[in-house]
Amino acid sequence: MLYFGLHWNERLRVAPGIELTDEQEVELTRLARSKRTSVRLAQRARSGRRH
Repeated sequence: MLYFGLHWNERLRVAPGIELTDEQEVELTRLARSKRTSVRLAQRARSGRRH
């Protein structure tokens, strides 16, 4: 899917949405909230849950 950027001739690529199972959603939530998870992994888990 392509969207236009600030200028009409500038196109931006947008990643397709993902479908998560209930188990995957629970695991991403657990990773995002854990104090033992690295900051980078927690950020990735949060962005995965948004879709």
